[in-house]
Amino acid sequence: MDNTHSSLNINPFTDIASLLNELTDTEIEKINMRFWGDVILKKVQCLSQKISIELLTPISAWIDDEDWVVRFDYDNVKITPDWANYKRTSRQWSKQQMSLSGERLKFYLQAIKTKKEFREKVSQLVGSTRSKTDVSFEAGNNFLFPIVQPFSKSERNRNELEKEFIRFAGSSVLSLLPWRAMILSSINETKKFSEIESYLPENPKADNVCKFMNLLQLSSEGIVSLSQEKPFEDVEIKMESGASTNVVLKDRSGNEWREDWQELRRGEKAQRLDQIKSHQVICRQVEN
Repeated sequence: MDNTHSSLNINPFTDIASLLNELTDTEIEKINMRFWGDVILKKVQCLSQKISIELLTPISAWIDDEDWVVRFDYDNVKITPDWANYKRTSRQWSKQQMSLSGERLKFYLQAIKTKKEFREKVSQLVGSTRSKTDVSFEAGNNFLFPIVQPFSKSERNRNELEKEFIRFAGSSVLSLLPWRAMILSSINETKKFSEIESYLPENPKADNVCKFMNLLQLSSEGIVSLSQEKPFEDVEIKMESGASTNVVLKDRSGNEWREDWQELRRGEKAQRLDQIKSHQVICRQVEN
């Protein structure tokens, strides 16, 4: 493979997708993919360094962990990409996926066979019961209910609901709270970051980090604007456009209902937060 790329007149920082559309098949075959891999790797490292300087360093001051930023520091780390090992790993992963797919298909066919055999046995049982009209035993109308009940739609829904609450209980409370709706409902026009209500008084640092990360997301969407006169001073938040504060809640009985967080009274908000933290209800944010 040709190790040069000057004959193609390629700018390493040109958009790759648009560049490939302009090249012929012959020119694409001449491209040194190892070179392009190194270029992409270098740009990823530059982006990582920029994130460390502009985002992770200010957050580390809030978390009060001196080694937190060091774990993400790639300035002094020399990474030599091993593309041959990458291809070997990719091929091995593909083989594993094919093997897993085969196992899933095998279990699926076994489940179909088991279900078919079960239906045949139930049919034989019902048929033999109807044919013996002289027996003294009279089966009730619901004698098959204990047999077929585990396969009913309501039972499957109950099992799915139970699994959902088990996953919900195993998640961190930081990922369960409707941060977006809570923050938007507390901002009218302009507000200081320090004036936003604390939703995790038992863990103030985590509360500040979660609120700040969600504010950054809202700022990137153009819903709010953030300004700060000097480093480490209070951040001023200004609403730029309206956004939904609706949430959908589900209890352990499977009942779902929608609420607008902004219209809830203070006591109702506190009650909902207690229910979410104690895993009594599942809360999801919705766009409208």
